[in-house]
Amino acid sequence: PRVTPPHVVAGTTLLVGIARCGMPGCGCGMTIRTGKSGQYRYYACNSAVNRGASSCGCPKVRAEKLDELVTRAVADEVFSEERLRPLLQKMLDTSDEARTRKLADLQRAEEQLEEARKRLSRIHDAIELGTMSARDPDVRERLKDRRAEIDGLNATIASLRQQLDRGPTSITPAAVTRFGEVVRQRLIEGDSKARQKVVHA
Repeated sequence: PRVTPPHVVAGTTLLVGIARCGMPGCGCGMTIRTGKSGQYRYYACNSAVNRGASSCGCPKVRAEKLDELVTRAVADEVFSEERLRPLLQKMLDTSDEARTRKLADLQRAEEQLEEARKRLSRIHDAIELGTMSARDPDVRERLKDRRAEIDGLNATIASLRQQLDRGPTSITPAAVTRFGEVVRQRLIEGDSKARQKVVHA
């Protein structure tokens, strides 16, 4: 009997939706099948499962074996230092063009906030004048929507201002190495949800 690490047992659907059959003329997605009352789990071709073995000769593959092969390959190839640097640079997007875009987004959000506040004020004025009732379900819903809109715009504005105040971010070799180590560890040893998110991304 072999002991399977808990994160492998929990991650039985790690590659479902990603892995595809590699047999010529097939290309169907892979699904999870179990054996010996759930003691073992395998990836199997959907075509073979639904239409019978004669439709595709793809062999079943032990789930923990394929999960391990794929996650190790992703960890070694995708999160290697030479690949991470341009990836992080693109994500941080610290160019002059990005700053100009964020300034435009900030101005647009501030204009939308001013308009949302005006709409909320008009509803309050109508309630005070008696042309609307605060007990009216439709009025209550409109008040709720305007307040939610204002909260969302305030959060967006705060985030954009924080990004602009931070200025350009320097990506050092040490930061790249550390980031790679953290993601690799999460991918290989993390809980099933964390591993699945990284693999799908």
